Amino acid sequence: MKDKRHSAGIFRIFSICVIVAGLCPWTALSAQKPASSISIKRCWEYPVASLSDKGISSDGMRAYLAEDGARLEAVSITDGSRIWFSDLGGEIISNVVEGNGALFVVTRSVESSGGKPASTVVRSLSKETGITNWVADVSDSSRYYLGTERELLIAVSDQGKAAALSTAAGAECWSTSFAGKITSVPFFSAGRFIVATDRPEILVVSVQDGKIAFRKVVRFRLTSVFLPEGDKGAWGDERGNLTLGDLASGKTIWKIKKGAAVSDIGAMGEMLLVTSDDNFVYAIASYNGGVRWKKRQTDRIYKPGILAGGFVVLSAKTGGTSQILEADRGRILDQIQLSAGATVVQFPIIAGDSILIPASTGLSAYSVTGCTTK
Repeated sequence: MKDKRHSAGIFRIFSICVIVAGLCPWTALSAQKPASSISIKRCWEYPVASLSDKGISSDGMRAYLAEDGARLEAVSITDGSRIWFSDLGGEIISNVVEGNGALFVVTRSVESSGGKPASTVVRSLSKETGITNWVADVSDSSRYYLGTERELLIAVSDQGKAAALSTAAGAECWSTSFAGKITSVPFFSAGRFIVATDRPEILVVSVQDGKIAFRKVVRFRLTSVFLPEGDKGAWGDERGNLTLGDLASGKTIWKIKKGAAVSDIGAMGEMLLVTSDDNFVYAIASYNGGVRWKKRQTDRIYKPGILAGGFVVLSAKTGGTSQILEADRGRILDQIQLSAGATVVQFPIIAGDSILIPASTGLSAYSVTGCTTK
């Protein structure tokens, strides 16, 4: 009788876990299961001979393409037609972000033969026309990382300086300097951003005033940082160490080690999606660091794209191949192969139901639900 009551109790606990999704460690990634097989459809291609690896982005309706020579184009997600283009001069040295109805990008002029120093500026452009709204000077640098928060534009340079500008007019609201150069792409989230410097240390900074809310010195150079939901931070280093820390107490929640440098960290439901230079992508339970699944690629991969419906898009850095995986188990469902000789130049962009692959030959759009036209 005792064994029967014990078994019945376990069954009742399991049933409650199934009904109340998210309370148990074995809860599925989402209630919506992806199809056992899918068919990727190629919708359109926009040819560009000199697509940059820095500034390709999308707002869900348009794709914004940064090209060599500081040329910026807006392309319709629906059919791949060009909406506008703008020649900004110099070179684009940042990602392209949108906020408050405008686009923002950093450009750097080329030094003249007469010894005139290069100038570095932030530009605000109209999303509708590409016409410049305003220009503001920032400290010189070879690389900038941009993020927006309400009416603020945050510009972080690879030299370890950060400034907040008004999105309306470009007026500086605050500026600060870090004790070291930036070693990985900053991550912006909910009124704060996280950066890594070559001291090496991790910093979490307030968007509103630039003050440091969290600081932690670590042993090895950091290669990826991320802010999950809640008061937590995640970071990976050159030795393959991946850590989840409590930003309130400064304590380590868990720490695991992979075979090579951690190249990217992202969120996928209750899991972290982590890529490593060991050519693996890992789905890791955020509550304890357990590996739910891992998938090896033939080469290093870009930051994954997360597609609604439970799909992960992985693009290889060589070979022109992208794979579509089932998010909760890592099973390969389909594959995108670019034309011969074409290579992917940036991570895949997710725009609604569209998958945008930035390649050396231009931008290609694919869909798992069917292509739409005007």
